[in-house]
Amino acid sequence: MAVFLPKRWLVGAGSPVRLVLSGLRALNRLRASFLLPSRSAGLRFATYRVIHQINYQFVEPRFLLGYKLTPLSSIKVAYARMNQPLHLVTNPGFGIPVDLWFPANGPIKPQQSDQVSVAYSRDMVVGATHQLELSVEGYYKKMSNIVAYRDGHSSQDFTMLSQGSSRRWEAVVTTGQGTAYGAEVFLQKKQGRLTGWLGYTVSWTIHQFDELNQGKPFAARQDRRHDVSVVGIYPISKRWSINGTWIYQTGQPVTLPQAVYGQVNVNIFTNRLDPYGGVLFTYGERNSYRMKATHRLDVSIQRKTTHKWGVGQLELSMYNAYNRKNPYFYYLALGNTVKAVSLFQIIPSLSYTFNIYTGKKPTE
Repeated sequence: MAVFLPKRWLVGAGSPVRLVLSGLRALNRLRASFLLPSRSAGLRFATYRVIHQINYQFVEPRFLLGYKLTPLSSIKVAYARMNQPLHLVTNPGFGIPVDLWFPANGPIKPQQSDQVSVAYSRDMVVGATHQLELSVEGYYKKMSNIVAYRDGHSSQDFTMLSQGSSRRWEAVVTTGQGTAYGAEVFLQKKQGRLTGWLGYTVSWTIHQFDELNQGKPFAARQDRRHDVSVVGIYPISKRWSINGTWIYQTGQPVTLPQAVYGQVNVNIFTNRLDPYGGVLFTYGERNSYRMKATHRLDVSIQRKTTHKWGVGQLELSMYNAYNRKNPYFYYLALGNTVKAVSLFQIIPSLSYTFNIYTGKKPTE
């Protein structure tokens, strides 16, 4: 059982919001057999209360069923219902991606999701010393009561200069629903001189709001179509080893202006046109563009040293070894051109860690 003591949240103008979260979970692991090695069912009861305002109660069932196809392969089916009383709201469009967390309160209900997943795993032996583990998993998630900023609003509505005397966060967001689904392939090499894994995920995350994008579904900011990770670990000798990690991700969806118009004002004192009255942007469908794909290589080399009191490790690492300029956010530059800002390019680091023996010294 977990109970979170009241916490004060200052959301917009007005009095702080005080929250109490509590939960109680029961899990029953059913007796295993050869054909059904893993079986479990559980139920979680949770409450979320905004003091002096509103109280929510949740019942969250979940189960896992595993079936052994052969001595080396199995399949698992799982279901889980989850509720989240804290909403994450991200800036739409381009610019710095500011994330804000808001508690469910009043007309904005907690988020809820139902997820079903099916996974297949198999152990394979290649040669005499190469053992591989292959797993393939697919999932489908249905979400409700998700939130997003209304058109024309962003995190700037909560700066000190923008807040009015009656500004509430519920007034600048709208609620909708969403779906997320995809599949992951994971191949791991556990034995041999070279170990590591290869992972690939293809996924879709689609949101739909009646008040946004003319009610039509659109790709969420979390939608990354392809995600690849490759990890290798190779011991050069008893003391030296080298590691490498390469990742690739499809760019995030983003809303960009399709056209920019100059605004002309009339000067009432001189009765002349002022051609520098600002600009107007025309936007198309929400998140109809994608940022450039991101990828990078991280490498490190370690040297292990043994001492009477413990084991030390000196590590030299290189983050983003080939200095890829991955876009962090886009902005509108002079000449009405969209440019990207990149953070954390190549970063070298040197570290040393030492683990003290707490029991019997291990033999090499």
